[in-house]
Amino acid sequence: MTSQSTWGKANAIERAMQQVPKGATVTGTSCDEVNVGIGNYRYICTVEYSESPVGPGAAGSPAPAPAPGQP
Repeated sequence: MTSQSTWGKANAIERAMQQVPKGATVTGTSCDEVNVGIGNYRYICTVEYSESPVGPGAAGSPAPAPAPGQP
């Protein structure tokens, strides 16, 4: 999700976080600061997220984890 703000980086991140689906896990954030005039900046921030469990044997995975010694 991406959002922007003229009030500051924290505000742009907060606005983007409000768009993340409920139950999703935030996996990263990044921001760009853009000069839009003399001493005026716009902050454009992106919040990355994951909606599904990651990794083998994650909760809710449809495939069972392999037994020890099994490939």
